[in-house]
Amino acid sequence: MIIADTIGVLNVIAQLIIAIVAIVAILASLRANKNQIESSERQLKEQIAASDKQLNKQIEESRRLATEEHQYQSYPIIVPTKPIPNVPTEQQPGIPQQFLYTSEAPPLKGNIS
Repeated sequence: MIIADTIGVLNVIAQLIIAIVAIVAILASLRANKNQIESSERQLKEQIAASDKQLNKQIEESRRLATEEHQYQSYPIIVPTKPIPNVPTEQQPGIPQQFLYTSEAPPLKGNIS
């Protein structure tokens, strides 16, 4: 009977050791997964930050190019294809001034940009 009791106790101890080893393995696996997730999150944050930085550079460059293009944008030059008859060379009283062939023409109305 003593041998049977000893074998039973050793069996329980062995099962307890197996359970503890299994719990330790599960905890180690969970910790490894947690570390992997944290590493992935850090990498993703770095990628997002780099992407934001690149996007901001592209936006800044687009704005700079648009401003530069707008500065060098010229207005169309309108030239008659045939002579205009009866154009007064001097302003006459009661007749509004006509601006022909001059850069002193009043600005166009409306948004032309």
